[in-house]
Amino acid sequence: MAPEHLSVGRISRATDVYSFGIVLWEMLTQQSPYSGMQPGQVARGISDGSLELAWPSDLHPPMDEVVALGRRCSSRDPACRPGFQEVMLGLVRLEGLLRNNHHHQQQQQLQQQQQQQQQQLQQQQRQRQQPQRQRQPQRS
Repeated sequence: MAPEHLSVGRISRATDVYSFGIVLWEMLTQQSPYSGMQPGQVARGISDGSLELAWPSDLHPPMDEVVALGRRCSSRDPACRPGFQEVMLGLVRLEGLLRNNHHHQQQQQLQQQQQQQQQQLQQQQRQRQQPQRQRQPQRS
């Protein structure tokens, strides 16, 4: 639950954005937030700001941007959270980056496969040429 909901019972679109930020954290870490803690401890920690999520810090682009979006969504201050329209625009942009990244990786894999095939062909040609050289009589 969002801090403002725990402290004053206020629910708004910003509380939904906060929850979305928590879902992003769960997806990135594949963990449940605050596992092992009692619900009362979690509620107090979120309300007074002493409990924060440990966001991953070792992610490469574009996943680091997912972390940045999640951090903004789960900000303690509702005024600092993006609106859902901004969240959607960010997700669409991230989707494009991920698709481009995936396409780039596929291109690299294809190039590596082509290089390996060329190397194998060259090696096979060298192996075929060696017996031919050995069969030719030497001139003196």
